[in-house]
Amino acid sequence: MHPTIDEQLLGVLRLLKTIDGIDHVPDEAREVLANVRRLISHAQRANVAAQAFYDADNQTLTDLLAQLGPESNRAASMVSAREPAQRNTDLRAVLSDTIQNLPCTAAGDRQRGEIGRYLLRRVEQDPI
Repeated sequence: MHPTIDEQLLGVLRLLKTIDGIDHVPDEAREVLANVRRLISHAQRANVAAQAFYDADNQTLTDLLAQLGPESNRAASMVSAREPAQRNTDLRAVLSDTIQNLPCTAAGDRQRGEIGRYLLRRVEQDPI
């Protein structure tokens, strides 16, 4: 199993902390290291927000695909990725295929409307 992004960032912070104990590090370098620590902390917070977004969006997208019909529901159930970002990418590919296969009927137009509303909400909520 690969380390998560958060675990990797914590590892980098631990490595940077080892430099704190070195006496002969110039002040300029310490300032750069402090900035690097702040950027890593920012990346950790962004990663937490992204994971929460993907978890919620994956559920919403799975529900939408189920509503769009048995074929899209079946395709969504075949998505095997467990990592939230990859699962999201795979589910959006299913949605893209579903859009291409919607019929040119009133029902298809309603489904396009549902998809459009989902996509607008997704853009508004995406923390990335």
